[in-house]
Amino acid sequence: MTLTRISLFLFAAMFMGGCDHSHNTSGNVADVHQTEGSASKQQFFGAQFDPAGAVPVTEVAKMLEGKESVQVKFTSTIQATCTKKGCWMDVSSGTADNMKVKMKDYAFFVPTKGCENKTCVVSGIATKELISVDDLKHYAGDAGKSQAEIDAITQPKEEISFMADGIMIEGL
Repeated sequence: MTLTRISLFLFAAMFMGGCDHSHNTSGNVADVHQTEGSASKQQFFGAQFDPAGAVPVTEVAKMLEGKESVQVKFTSTIQATCTKKGCWMDVSSGTADNMKVKMKDYAFFVPTKGCENKTCVVSGIATKELISVDDLKHYAGDAGKSQAEIDAITQPKEEISFMADGIMIEGL
């Protein structure tokens, strides 16, 4: 009887030793990096990059003038993230509208909750884009909007869109 218990204990120990107990909410363990910033903890999603030299988000529209796209690092405040998977986030753009940030190649995700009002630095490519009614409705559904709010979307919208290859969020 004792040998059976010991064997069971060893099997359980080996099995549990191979589990990841980090409880990462990003959806992609390999692409999350944590560093200790001078004032707060920084967590990277996707490609890790040097956040130094990031411009305020209000500069992105100016940088796009006369261009189709621009490679840039900017800093902003997160307003919302996709509540289903973390595959997009809305950040303050400095205007009445938020800027949609999507993850390059759908290769990484941000947490689905707990990011609101956190400071972020985003690295990637900004473009001007016409967002279809279907996509606007999809984003509204992912954001938890009511059916009435979703049904009220009837026109496409031109906005600055951002394809991120890396995101740093402070204070997670």
